[in-house]
Amino acid sequence: MITYLELVFITTIWCLGMKIITSQNMIFEKTGNFAHQKVEEGKLIYDPLIACEWCMPSIHSLFGYFFAVVLGIITSFSWRLVIIYPLVAIGASVGTGFIWNTYLTMNSYKERNEAQTFYYDNQNKN
Repeated sequence: MITYLELVFITTIWCLGMKIITSQNMIFEKTGNFAHQKVEEGKLIYDPLIACEWCMPSIHSLFGYFFAVVLGIITSFSWRLVIIYPLVAIGASVGTGFIWNTYLTMNSYKERNEAQTFYYDNQNKN
């Protein structure tokens, strides 16, 4: 059970990191924009690669397994690791999706509050 939770945690961190570095004003913004454009054109393979935070763990769980090997969490091969792969992808999808959407919601509230503050500050000047 601990190995499963560690795999979900590592995969969630990886997927969130990928979403962050490919979002607006970040180092790989052009890559994120390219992926979103390709999804709009109907090339849906870009959804799990970069564009969709809910879909990313389906492919990016492989990176979670890789880092688990590098970190020493996984020390030997077991068929159990293969069998729990879908559960790792599902768990990381839930984690990544909820965390990313919580961030987007909080950010939209912040932007709305800043706009309201700007509006009311300008009303008081007149």
